[in-house]
Amino acid sequence: MATMPTQSAYPWKATLRTVLAVVVALGIVGPLILGVITEQLGNYISPDVMGYIAWGVGLIVAISATVTRIMAIPQVNAWLTKWLGLGATPKANA
Repeated sequence: MATMPTQSAYPWKATLRTVLAVVVALGIVGPLILGVITEQLGNYISPDVMGYIAWGVGLIVAISATVTRIMAIPQVNAWLTKWLGLGATPKANA
């Protein structure tokens, strides 16, 4: 009997791992991008635009978490495994 992949058995853990990964990645890359934007366009960017950038980063995290949560649904995981070979458990070779 096949066991359920951990992403499907504990979908919120998979979601939180994705949130952590995206936040860490944006935490590393974000300041570099912000530095370049500020250096190149600092005189032309209003604080409102910087606020929109911050909202955009939050939106990226939220969308990533939502997609991960959807992919952890057992039926979606089964579809990903069967048709794309991208499920939490590799597609079995026939």
